[in-house]
Amino acid sequence: MLEALLGGGLGALARLAPEVLKFFDRKGERSHELSLGEQQQALIALQGKTQMAQIDATTNAAQFTQAVQALQAAYSTLKSGVAWADALTATVRPVVTYAFSVGYLYFKLSTGTWTNMDTGIYAGLLNFWFMGRVFDKAAK
Repeated sequence: MLEALLGGGLGALARLAPEVLKFFDRKGERSHELSLGEQQQALIALQGKTQMAQIDATTNAAQFTQAVQALQAAYSTLKSGVAWADALTATVRPVVTYAFSVGYLYFKLSTGTWTNMDTGIYAGLLNFWFMGRVFDKAAK
């Protein structure tokens, strides 16, 4: 009789074992699907943030371009219409540059304190005047 009970119990356990294994397998599948869903949500959120950053960058670049174009248009129409006033206005920057150059050169050469920094200042000044024309011609 003990053998019959033991045989029946083992038979029931053997029949139940695949069902228990299926239960744990399904539980693993569900947790895997849940994990995938969470990762997909994180990916979608990251893609949304990236798209918003791209839109912001594009908008900022467009606004900057419009601002530069507006400044260029404003500076190109600064003439007053009075010939002598416009001529005088056009000479202000060169005259100030000449005056600064002559005064600075006189001071530095008379004191004998010409340094590499002074060379850099003069190189920047010359680049401003000569390279500015190159860029103005290239822009037109």
